[in-house]
Amino acid sequence: MTFRTRGFVATLLLLVAVVAFFSISGKLTGGSADERDGFGQILVPLSDVKNYDVILDISPNATQYIAGAINLDYVEFFDQDKRLKPDSELARILGDAGISRNDSVVVYGECLPCGGGPSAATYTYWIMKYLGQEKIGLLNGEISDWTAAKLPTENMSTIKLKSDYKPMLRPELLATYDFVESNQTQIVDARTPQDRSVGSIPGSINIPYDAVLEKDKLKDRNALSLLFSGLNKDRSVVVYSATGVKASMVCFALELLGYKASLYTWNDWLTHKNSENTSLTVGLERSQNITR
Repeated sequence: MTFRTRGFVATLLLLVAVVAFFSISGKLTGGSADERDGFGQILVPLSDVKNYDVILDISPNATQYIAGAINLDYVEFFDQDKRLKPDSELARILGDAGISRNDSVVVYGECLPCGGGPSAATYTYWIMKYLGQEKIGLLNGEISDWTAAKLPTENMSTIKLKSDYKPMLRPELLATYDFVESNQTQIVDARTPQDRSVGSIPGSINIPYDAVLEKDKLKDRNALSLLFSGLNKDRSVVVYSATGVKASMVCFALELLGYKASLYTWNDWLTHKNSENTSLTVGLERSQNITR
């Protein structure tokens, strides 16, 4: 073998080693390019869960938990009329669960009776951000991914001592009726075409919540960028569904891509329009289900 050939082989081997190193590093930090270019700051890899003060499972009727996780059913955030409870009540609920605003929190879980998927977790994430939770992320996976990785689980959730949750509200994350009606923003209807057919907010475009998912997980950056290509990144975006739960998935995806998004509800729009006796194609339609 000539000197030149040996040099070429050595260079090739070095390149292979470098590629292998970064491939392994990527797997240790979440595995995808998305998590290395910003997604990982919000989507938490399984390997990073141990770095958080609180592991929050928001699943109703869960039977298996990540070891050390506390359980808080996301439905507790709603009143009997399927509307978000007052800020003070939300703060009390979180405090009673042992969470403080200074904690770092990773959220996971799903509502299996509602069809599964990450909507319950993204909704909890969004409401906690609204209350001022700064150190918060969403687990990049579910309990099934955790068990598949042979990571420790428990049959009972952890009980923490109550804390005094002191909110620092970020009102820009929850849109108001007046703002939505002002025509100052882009409006996305995240409901299914079937739900949208009974009526919608004028000027809204339809991006169904399940369009951001692939096999119950968020699509990658390229796919989401294509999905949102019709939206202007320099303008705010209001996303709505019946109660905001499903819409939160679209809000979360928009946040991942750097859009300024806020959450709204179709039920609030109906309440205001009906109180104004405004003619709407749906008339006095009942508020839609809490899972939406």
